[in-house]
Amino acid sequence: MNPSNILFLTENLADGGHSEDLLRCIQNLATNTSIINFKEDFFRLGRQSLLNKIIYTVLEHNVDTVFVNLGTGGILTPLDINSIRGLRKIRIIVIFGDSEHNFESHDRYYAQVADLNWILCPSAVGLFELYGFRSYCRQPFSEKYYDFKDDDKIYDVSFVGGIDRADRASFLSHLEHEPGIKSYIAGYGSKIGLVSVEEKNRIIKSSKIHLNFTRVVNSSRSIFQHVRQTKGRPLECALLGTFILSEKSPGLNDLFPEVCFDTFCTPKEMIEKIKFYLLNEALREEMVRKALIYSKAYKSKAVALELAAEIRTLPAKHPPIFLDADFCRFIQNSAFYHFWFFAIRFQIINSLQALVVLRTHKYFNILDFIHQGLRAIFHRLAR
Repeated sequence: MNPSNILFLTENLADGGHSEDLLRCIQNLATNTSIINFKEDFFRLGRQSLLNKIIYTVLEHNVDTVFVNLGTGGILTPLDINSIRGLRKIRIIVIFGDSEHNFESHDRYYAQVADLNWILCPSAVGLFELYGFRSYCRQPFSEKYYDFKDDDKIYDVSFVGGIDRADRASFLSHLEHEPGIKSYIAGYGSKIGLVSVEEKNRIIKSSKIHLNFTRVVNSSRSIFQHVRQTKGRPLECALLGTFILSEKSPGLNDLFPEVCFDTFCTPKEMIEKIKFYLLNEALREEMVRKALIYSKAYKSKAVALELAAEIRTLPAKHPPIFLDADFCRFIQNSAFYHFWFFAIRFQIINSLQALVVLRTHKYFNILDFIHQGLRAIFHRLAR
């Protein structure tokens, strides 16, 4: 059965961001789509008012399918999401964006409550399959922002993103000091600074080559420095008609074949390949053309058709839910932070409601309570 009334629960909904891409894709599935920005409503209304709003929306709009665009804020717990299923016959689809480094500590616990796990990272699909979690993997891109036009190429090579993340600065320093290459670098930490989504796309379209870096940034464990993440940038480049030169990542070949892009491992190799593809324009443009053809499968309407077919075949699911001590500590720390967030604003009822999750996630550490209090106070003062 196709969805008819959808509820889209999202932890953020920035204009032009990938959450908006997801929403535009989902809106192609059904006539009616209700939207709740649960992070915004949580900090504005408190936990219980947020849950009441979700319940009211499900019942009032006869919701049959709930999409949860999940972050890692611990605002909604797996048990919260699973409780929605009890309101009426509802399919639950949970969306995961960074499973390469969030799966073990976070995503696998939420995946238990989903009828379908919508994964945006192709290299993470095997992790979900290992646990028997049904999954679908394709990241949608809105036609509003990612529509190919044959624009003039005024830059040889460009990059847009935080240049202080992982080891990007080393690579980009080599590029900036290479004579004869006209580069354009924007994003956090650059001379140009942050740019809008529209400006980012203009820069990509105006470049012969656009760079993509794949090291992840996650300070919770040092081992994550080994992890490579595909990210959505290669697809953005393909849809906008620009050649993709990416740091190696195991998921790239799941997006499109190697005839569509090239990769590098070291700054020296990056510079060599930039020079090669600038000299070999015909080869570069042929690879761009092939990437554009493959990338059309990632446009919102195309993804919606695939997703609808997947949803029609979903079986009823009532799995057992397992919550280990490490995950309960994550929920505990989120609850402690939320308690302090409201307490220092003298919202006493909301602060106490934030601790309700401790009844079902049995973990309590007084040092964590103090640490999260200091963290909340620091964030308050920083603003």
